[in-house]
Amino acid sequence: EIYDYDCQKQLIKSDNPFLIIGEKAGRHLRGAEKIICLAATVGHALEDAVNDYFKKDAYTHALLLDTAAAVAVQQIGNELERMLTPKAAAKGYKMHWRYCPGYGDWPMEAQAELLPLCHGDAIGIGITEAGMLNPAKSITAVIGLYPDGEKLPKDIRGCASCNRRDCIFRKKV
Repeated sequence: EIYDYDCQKQLIKSDNPFLIIGEKAGRHLRGAEKIICLAATVGHALEDAVNDYFKKDAYTHALLLDTAAAVAVQQIGNELERMLTPKAAAKGYKMHWRYCPGYGDWPMEAQAELLPLCHGDAIGIGITEAGMLNPAKSITAVIGLYPDGEKLPKDIRGCASCNRRDCIFRKKV
């Protein structure tokens, strides 16, 4: 779904206006005129298969399938970006890379408000009481659209963009 965006207020202009919280999120989207809100999932069947393997004590199978599902949902996101890029260009816009709740200082709790803007329920995504997406191998994200000719904000991705220096997952940067 595409919405108008007020980058000064970090506000997605929808029937239920949605404020994007976070300085890093705001920097990522600065200058955007419109926002694509998207949701993707690998679905419940795959998650059920993982749980069945765990119940059968087939832990290796369960872990491998769970990992493959995590990679698959990110690949779905990548493919959506690839498919949307020429459509945005045809309307006179450039796209930035997707930004998800939980990145930088944008709280994960934002997913509960973002999901309806993405129509996630139409593809079977819900929110648990703990605020997590269900099925777990699902994503919500926003992509900034910038008028052709405008420069995209320069963002550093991955570990280099994170202030947390004591993270056990941190890559050498």
